[in-house]
Amino acid sequence: MFSTTWTASTAVGTSPLAQTVHSAVDSSRIMESEALAVNKLFHNLILIICGSMALVLICWRVLVVSLRYVRLLACLTNDKQRYFSTPYQKYAKLKKHLLYAPVFRKRHNREFQLSTAINMAVLPTRFQLLFLTAYLTANAAFCVIRIHWDQPYHTVVIEVRRRSGILAVVNMVPLFVMATRNNPLIYWLDISFDTFNLLHRWFGRIVVLETLLHSLAWLVSTAKLDGWADVTNVLTTDPQVTWGLISTVALVA
Repeated sequence: MFSTTWTASTAVGTSPLAQTVHSAVDSSRIMESEALAVNKLFHNLILIICGSMALVLICWRVLVVSLRYVRLLACLTNDKQRYFSTPYQKYAKLKKHLLYAPVFRKRHNREFQLSTAINMAVLPTRFQLLFLTAYLTANAAFCVIRIHWDQPYHTVVIEVRRRSGILAVVNMVPLFVMATRNNPLIYWLDISFDTFNLLHRWFGRIVVLETLLHSLAWLVSTAKLDGWADVTNVLTTDPQVTWGLISTVALVA
């Protein structure tokens, strides 16, 4: 009777081994779909952060222009025009301690060089440093949050590879938007070209770091699964991987 039951269960694919295999496959599919959903979520969050920052700056620009226009109308029939000669104390303190303040003491908006040949752009203001730190921290968090670290090594590396690749591509959108000198956003947002250039360079560094992480994760996962010989073979025969390598080298260079 036992042998008959075992044979029947095996025939319909309900043996303990088959159930284990099916369970593993289902679990893998669930984790993959969850990882794709999280990647899409972080992809949208990056765009929302950049769009929200641009929207805030546009609203600030509209407010400043409106106040200037109201002040002009108020001063047209005022011979003395002393009402606006006294600065608004709270706004003055905001500019002094945050918007235009140096990071530490006096030096800001000057070139920061590691050597005479390597220029790291200009030193940011305190507000710019806070924004860049928050954005860099968000990208670092997006690269590691909701990764299935309890899964096998190969699965973890694949998830990191996909996540970092998606984030690198998404960050290229604001990177290219801020790349041109005659950018209409400079006027619309009332931001200087130096500030745009500063943000452009730091967004570029974020893209480079995420691209390196993506390429390194692919290299490690492929070598772990198929060996280093297959890595060399894929790099030279697969056009997608070859162009990916060329792009990574170009970004780093």
